[in-house]
This record gives sequence, C-alpha cells and structure tokens, in this order.
Amino acid sequence: MKKNLEKDIHFGSTSIGPHRDDFYLEDSRIPSELKDLSAWGSRGQQRLGVLGLRLAQIHFLKEKTKEKPLLLLDDIFSELDSAHQKTVSTLISSHQTIITTADLDIQKTIPVQKLLHLAG
Repeated sequence: MKKNLEKDIHFGSTSIGPHRDDFYLEDSRIPSELKDLSAWGSRGQQRLGVLGLRLAQIHFLKEKTKEKPLLLLDDIFSELDSAHQKTVSTLISSHQTIITTADLDIQKTIPVQKLLHLAG
C-alpha cells in the first residue's frame, strides 16, 4: 500500500485491497454460462450475491470465534426494488450492521428504532 500511496492519492481511490478482488465460485452443478454473476446478473442481483457471501462469512466467523462480527454495507439498497430492500432488511436484522446510504427514505425499510441517523 505504501508503494502505491502517491498514485492512490492522485486518483482519489486505493488501487489494491479486498474491494478490488473478484470472486469466482466453482460448482460443477452450475452450468458454465451461469457461473459469472457479473455477466448475467443485474447490479441488484450482484449486490445480493455479495451480501450472501458476507452473511456466510459472518456465520463462519461466529462459529469459529463465538463472537458476532460487525456487518458493513455500503449503499446496499441503491439498486434494489422495495421488495428486495425488505428482504435485505430482514436478513440483516439479527446482525449488528452499519449501512451507508444517500437515500433518507430507507428509514421506511428499516425500523427507526434500529437507526442512528447522521446527517451532515
């Protein structure tokens, strides 16, 4: 990271790290044309796919460490319809979660008592 610091500052974004990784899951039961979610899935479907991976990671870490990890979601709701927003809200309801969003109407999806609203 130190090696790329000047370049990252210039472009305003980090050039290496887990956010740059692509995931590829191999399963012989899935036809090859369906394996790349980015090739056939909408942006919303891709977000839900990644959320599924994150929830699996949380489950794994909880089993191994006996602690509940914090779930960080960056603008997860932006490309989901209201039905899928409610599904995500239900899925994350049992996890301590930090969500970033530019949409203040998301309060309609997540119960207000579970929100800490920071505006600025």
